Amino acid sequence: MASRSLKTFAGHRQPWTCDPSLVRSRPFSSSLSRSNSSSPPPSSPPPAPQPPQPPKQPLSEDILTIPNLLTISRLLATPYIGYLVATHQFVPACTLLFLASITDLLDGWLARRTGKYTVFGSIADPAADKALVTTMVISLAVSGMLPWPLATVILGRDVALVISAFVIRYRTLEEPKTLARYFNPSLPSATVTPTQISKYNTFLQLLLLGLLTLYPILFPNQPSPSLSFNQPSPAAKADSEEKKPLLSPQTKSVIDTAITTLMWITAATTVWSGVGYLGGAGTGKVLAANAAKKVRNSLKKSSSPPRS
Repeated sequence: MASRSLKTFAGHRQPWTCDPSLVRSRPFSSSLSRSNSSSPPPSSPPPAPQPPQPPKQPLSEDILTIPNLLTISRLLATPYIGYLVATHQFVPACTLLFLASITDLLDGWLARRTGKYTVFGSIADPAADKALVTTMVISLAVSGMLPWPLATVILGRDVALVISAFVIRYRTLEEPKTLARYFNPSLPSATVTPTQISKYNTFLQLLLLGLLTLYPILFPNQPSPSLSFNQPSPAAKADSEEKKPLLSPQTKSVIDTAITTLMWITAATTVWSGVGYLGGAGTGKVLAANAAKKVRNSLKKSSSPPRS
C-alpha cells in the first residue's frame, strides 16, 4: 500500500507541482514579457535622406560668351525675318526662322552645360524670343496670313504684361528708388513665375506662326487659312499666280481646318494667360518678396532703440 502510494507520488505529477525547467525559465520569460510590455511601440521608419541640392550658379557679368553670341545673332536676325515675311519671301524666311529656333535651344543648352549663367543672358534671351514673336505677328498680319484681331490680342497681351512688369518692379524695389537702381539687373526685387497655361500659349503661338510661314510654300496659289474676317492681300495673290501647290486639295482642306482650330485655341489661351498674369496667378514670388520686405522693416523697427 505504501509502495503504491510512493509509485503514484513518483510516477504521476500532482496538480500543484510543475516542471523544474519551467521554473528555471520563468524569470527570463517574465522579464521578457515585462520588457515587451514596457517598450514603446515601434515608430515609423525615418524618412529617406534627400539628395543635396546643387548650389545655384552665380550670374556672371560676361557678355562675350557663346550662348550670349547666339542670342545676339537671333536678335539681330529678327528684323530681317520680319522683312522677308512681309515681302512674301517665305523660303528664306522659313530657313532663318528654323535657324533662330535652333539657336534658341542651343544657347540654353550650352548655358546649362557649361554652368555659365550671365546677367546679360537672363535678360537678352527672353527679350529676343519676345521680339521674334512680336515681329512675326506683325509681319504675318501685314502680309494677310494672320487675322488682325488675333494679332491685336497677342500684341495687346504682351504690352499689358510689359507695363505690369514695370509697375511691379517699381513697387517692389527698395528705397532709394533711383533710375540707376531701377534698371540695375544685379538688384532683383521680384520675379514673376510663368504659369502653366502661359507655357502652353507660348508653344501654340510659335507653332501657329511657323505653320503660317510654311503655308505659302506648300500652297503658293491658295488663300491662307484664317478666320472669316481676314482675306489674303492682293500682293500675296499676284506673287503666287504661276506657282503650283505641293500637296493635294484634300490635304489642304485638312491643314486649313487644323490651322483655323489652332488660331481659335491660341486666341483663347492668350486671353486666359493674360488674365491669369494680371490677376496675380503668376506673381507668387512677387508677393513673397513683399512679405519678406515687410518682415525686414518690422524687425528694423523692433530692434531700434526707443526715443527718449
